[in-house]
Amino acid sequence: MWDSTLVSSSYKFFERRSRTVSLAEGERVVKFAELAPQDQQLLEYAAAELPYSYHPYGRGEGFSVGAAVLTVDGTFHANSNHEAKIQRTCAERSTLSKAHGAHDGNKCVAMAVIGQFGDGSPTEEVAYPCPSCRELIAEFANRSGVRGKFRLIMADTNMEKVVVTTIGVLLPHAYDYP
Repeated sequence: MWDSTLVSSSYKFFERRSRTVSLAEGERVVKFAELAPQDQQLLEYAAAELPYSYHPYGRGEGFSVGAAVLTVDGTFHANSNHEAKIQRTCAERSTLSKAHGAHDGNKCVAMAVIGQFGDGSPTEEVAYPCPSCRELIAEFANRSGVRGKFRLIMADTNMEKVVVTTIGVLLPHAYDYP
């Protein structure tokens, strides 16, 4: 018999209590209206993916995540997280895979990530990419030539809190070797 309690979500750190997340040097909080129009659109594409999230095996009601990536030529690709009994695919990973499948994997320059509770209620904090997704983002950033300057825009469900940073801040020294 399958025990779904063994499956842990990379978004399990989101609980129903209020908490404060400390910003790292290089991260900044902005209002949605302060974002460049293209970054606003990127975040809106990510939010549009939230209803398509599939997470029946997560703890409680699960957690929905939408992600969107922007290419150097202005193309957008978006997707959501989804689970199977034995594997989970984060929204960031599925979005980058979608860009790769469209032959845009070497053109990605920015990503937006947004989350909400599985029952549709909003989060108060932003959803950060998990460590595995950070590594994959760094790989795509390296392929596109932007490396550590790959932009990440993360928001709470209502886009009242938006954190802007780079993959170089979230994963410093990725692939820095001779």
